[in-house]
Amino acid sequence: MNYYKTTSTEHTRLINCFIGLCKNHKHWPASLHKIGYVIQLIEQSISTKSNKRITPDVVAVSNKMLHALVVDCKSGASINVEQEGRYDTLQASDLADFVTVYDKNRLVHSICYAVSEKNGDKISNQTQKPIIEFGRRYVYQYNRFNKPELDNVLKNGINLDGYREPTSYYPFAPSDGDIVAKPYVLRAMLSYVVARRGVSKRHPIDDMKASRDLVKMVYPVHREIARAHVNTLATKINKITKDILKEKPELKEMLQSTTELNVKTLNRIQVICENMIAKYETQEPLDSYLK
Repeated sequence: MNYYKTTSTEHTRLINCFIGLCKNHKHWPASLHKIGYVIQLIEQSISTKSNKRITPDVVAVSNKMLHALVVDCKSGASINVEQEGRYDTLQASDLADFVTVYDKNRLVHSICYAVSEKNGDKISNQTQKPIIEFGRRYVYQYNRFNKPELDNVLKNGINLDGYREPTSYYPFAPSDGDIVAKPYVLRAMLSYVVARRGVSKRHPIDDMKASRDLVKMVYPVHREIARAHVNTLATKINKITKDILKEKPELKEMLQSTTELNVKTLNRIQVICENMIAKYETQEPLDSYLK
């Protein structure tokens, strides 16, 4: 597999792979979806009763089993001892204000690490917490969960032959490079303009109101993303939008016109956006990704 400048970070890859397990999609195993898990929180900051603060990457909840999977995605090969200590203070009741289950008093939870295959063995030697390892051909489990249903799904591995990794649930993080984000933002900008072509008072596409709307178009899981994180993503999208319009003054002039966009203008906008997307998505391989 080739890696390009348009490839997101390993951390973002792991978030997408885990979310995919909780979705019902033919291109990725629905192993956790089948036992009732749905994504309820992404990048939500939570204060524990011990006055410690944690920010799991993802929290998936099975209403059927009254169980929450609190997932920290690890792109590196080491466990942060101080961070793990903060996770250890988490109680199921700390999650009660954030998740939806039919009986919050009976909710239990597991802290879980999501890791890449090159780091699974190393991390498993540093913790007793469950680990889900996302390889290129298999999903593996290290250590046991406190729910046998999860062990039954993961203990023998999940074969990924014939599947392809999801990338679009959470396309890019604030820390991912702009070159990763620009194709997604351009597609969202185009959809935004088409959807609002008949609106008499359009927000300038490079203001923060429009950027928050673009978050909803870029991230299919936007409802589960914490509000503070949505604002961070909107700020990144706003910067990228301004950069795109600076790069293409013609596009800026058409998008910010106060007159209703006609079909000819919309077609011209589409051509410009598609050409820019093709440019951003065609990059030379980066050897550093393969090391």
